[in-house]
Amino acid sequence: MRQVVSLALMTVLLTASIFGCESVNGGNARAEQLTLDLRAAIIAAETVTLRATVTADYGDRAYTFGLLFSGTENDGTLEVQSPESIAGVTCAVRDGGATLKFDGAELDTGRIADDAVSPVSALPTLLAQWRSGFIDSMTIEKIGDADALLIASRITDTVSQKTWFDAKTFAPIRSEISEGGRLVIKCDFLALSK
Repeated sequence: MRQVVSLALMTVLLTASIFGCESVNGGNARAEQLTLDLRAAIIAAETVTLRATVTADYGDRAYTFGLLFSGTENDGTLEVQSPESIAGVTCAVRDGGATLKFDGAELDTGRIADDAVSPVSALPTLLAQWRSGFIDSMTIEKIGDADALLIASRITDTVSQKTWFDAKTFAPIRSEISEGGRLVIKCDFLALSK
């Protein structure tokens, strides 16, 4: 009898661990479906337009830029909207490289992480992760009264990203890029004006 009870208990625990993720992980099935829907929408889009306040932390100094990006992860245009001293600088992003353009102004895009994630490359890098990066985890969190889909992925062995999306509209809310566990780039996304 004792063996039957032990076997029954093991079966229940194994079944709960395989099929009971919804209650254990707080809605992982919903997060998985939202992630699939989000990825499908991004893949279907010919171009994506993102506007964000991007803060780069170089350790001894930090810079904040207002950036507008339009395109794909491999071919797009990034425009600096702030600070005012370099507003209007544009950058053509092509296949992992970038060309800055402006009348004598220069944007410090110095290397932040070992794999050269910078303010200029942050938005295309995030877009690439959202479109096709291997997803480490996904969950639903509350931001205020609204549900947010949190997706985390590894960009490289040492660089990772987390992005919170509005669970209803899939609009990105915030992203964090970390190297070795240290936050190096933060993106707060802004609504696009029509």
